[in-house]
Amino acid sequence: MDPARKFSSVSTHTVIVSRAMPIAVARILDRENAEPGSAERRPYKPLSSDWAITFDMLCMHCAAMPHCQILEAMIEMKSGGEWPEGGWATDPGATVTCLSYTPKAGPKVSRQQLRAMDRMPEAKLPPVCGGCAARKGSEASTSLHALRDFKASVANETLFTCHEHPGAQRPCGGWCRGVRNRRAAR
Repeated sequence: MDPARKFSSVSTHTVIVSRAMPIAVARILDRENAEPGSAERRPYKPLSSDWAITFDMLCMHCAAMPHCQILEAMIEMKSGGEWPEGGWATDPGATVTCLSYTPKAGPKVSRQQLRAMDRMPEAKLPPVCGGCAARKGSEASTSLHALRDFKASVANETLFTCHEHPGAQRPCGGWCRGVRNRRAAR
């Protein structure tokens, strides 16, 4: 997989991928000795040059912004302090994550749209792609951000779009099935 894609969002939030990201990803992986796919999360202390990219990728999509105490502690760490519990860490699915990440609410799906989805034959639902957050073992399912976004979107019935078709804003096939199953279980 292209290292730059590790920084692209799988939810309705969009992260702008810059040309510098593959270099930043390589530095993160080299510095932390984290292999993609490794289940271990370790404290992440970004280089000065990685702060802006990491902040944009993690903090700008978190509901705790702009009053995040973890961010304040990460800034203190940058000045020589200790890594804060719940702070930024390596992540097997996204290279870097924040252990205190809280998903922002996505766009609410109307009752009419949900009812239409409930009645839709399985074959007419969007397919579950190979990298879906709902597919166990996929890269997205091992990404803390993606998994929290996915679970919150299913629980709150807010739109979660397919990360393999971001421009189309197509609902995620796994999300469609998750919402249907949850609604059927009520």
